[in-house]
Amino acid sequence: MEQKDGVKTSEFWTAVLSVIAGAVPAVIAATRGNATVAAIVAGISLIGPVAYIWGRSILKAEQTKQTDLIPDGWEQRLSQVLDAVEQVTKAAQAGKDQ
Repeated sequence: MEQKDGVKTSEFWTAVLSVIAGAVPAVIAATRGNATVAAIVAGISLIGPVAYIWGRSILKAEQTKQTDLIPDGWEQRLSQVLDAVEQVTKAAQAGKDQ
C-alpha cells in the first residue's frame, strides 16, 4: 500500500471539504440568530469526516488482514462507497487547484 503525506490523502481532503461545507451554513445560521441550527449543522459536518476516516482505516486494516471486523460481503460495498467519496474529493480538489 502506497504511503502518502497527510495533505495528499483522501482522508485529509474529505475532512477539510466537509468542515468547510458545514461551516458556511453554520456561520450563516449563527449570524441570523439560529444558534440551534448552527450547532446541528456544525455537528453534522464533523460526523462526515469521522465516518469516512474510520471506514477507510478499518477497510485498509481488513485488506491487509490485520483485523476482521467487517463481514467479507460488505468489504467490497464499503470500498465502492469510500472510493466514490474519494473521487468526489479529488474532483473538488482539482477544481480548487485551477
